[in-house]
Amino acid sequence: MKNPNEKLCFSILFLFLCIFSNDIVMSSLVFLTMGIMTVFVAKISLRVYLKLLLLPLFFTLFGVLGVVFAQWSSSLSFQENNMLIYLSLLLKALASTSCLYFLILTTPMVDVIYSLQCIRLPKLFLEIMILMYRYIFVLLEFMTIIYISQDSRLGYSSYKKSFYSMGKLVSALFLSSYQKSMECYSSMESRAYQGEIKVLDLHYRKNSKNYVYMILMAILYFAIVCLVKE
Repeated sequence: MKNPNEKLCFSILFLFLCIFSNDIVMSSLVFLTMGIMTVFVAKISLRVYLKLLLLPLFFTLFGVLGVVFAQWSSSLSFQENNMLIYLSLLLKALASTSCLYFLILTTPMVDVIYSLQCIRLPKLFLEIMILMYRYIFVLLEFMTIIYISQDSRLGYSSYKKSFYSMGKLVSALFLSSYQKSMECYSSMESRAYQGEIKVLDLHYRKNSKNYVYMILMAILYFAIVCLVKE
């Protein structure tokens, strides 16, 4: 699966299956499928993949616990039957995240933009995406340099110094982002920018069999869910 359109359709299809089916079996199947595709097919390190799952797992657990305690405090009783609902909510969140991870970890940003161009998204929206994606890494590098410089001067040796250094870091990032945006616009104007960023057109070979496999997998998963319910 090398065509970015196929990857986008695959991840979105199973994301919708996970969200709209609202079933614990479907969420489990989607989560396992995306994990296998990401680790064994796309050859992403299992250690890296598990680390990436820890952050959404942390927030999802606290979100589910908040729902549990809110219902428990309102009804003053804990119903064991609702445990499946809480588990389904947790698995649905993880399965949805795994669908997005599959797309992010296997598809470069250039290919994502190519797929969005194919579905005729506005050019202004795509250009904003390109510029934002570019300057996220520019500002991240700038932030790392400032942080290392502050840390080498014991800028984070105490709570008071940490807050002071963090304020200086944020203000420097704000000023740097403004300055670099003006430099970017000036450089684009000097290269005859007329309201549209010109990029090379990409061409990928279409494989209709992959779309058929996606539909067959979706039908198979629906059949499994129906059998389990019976």
